[in-house]
Order: sequence, then structure tokens, then C-alpha cells
Amino acid sequence: RPHFVQHDEMFADAVNEYRVRFFVKPGITGLAQAHGHRGEMQTTEAVNERVQLDLLYIHNWSLWLDLTIIARTARQLLVPPPTAR
Repeated sequence: RPHFVQHDEMFADAVNEYRVRFFVKPGITGLAQAHGHRGEMQTTEAVNERVQLDLLYIHNWSLWLDLTIIARTARQLLVPPPTAR
């Protein structure tokens, strides 16, 4: 999901390479979500962790990685991570 413009401006100032993630269209899930990073980002560290996972996805995209993300997301439907509660 895209962030509010004000958040994007704030996050871009706080996290190096934040805007690189705009090269990929947002989807219904992602590597960050598949690793349990969900919901509101309250700290710069939380933003940085998600951006790093987004960049990892961008630089290492493959069909296998997409299938892995889908499988991890499906698993979270059965066993929700603590961040989903």
C-alpha cells in the first residue's frame, strides 16, 4: 500500500535509498510483510528495516522469490505473527 505523501517525504529524509522502492509497483504483499513487518511504522528503525527488505526484493527479484513470498504470506494466514494481533 502506498504511504501518504507527507510520510514519503519524511521517510525519504530519514532513510537512505527510500525512493528507490518506487521503481516497483506496490502489490498485495511483499518481502517485508512476509517477514512480519506490518502495520504502522513508529520508528526510523522500522522504516529502515522495511526499506531494506524492499531493496533486497528489487535487487534479487526472481520467480522463486515471488513464490517464496506468496508461501510465507499464506503461512501467516494460518499462523499469524505477533505483529498481526
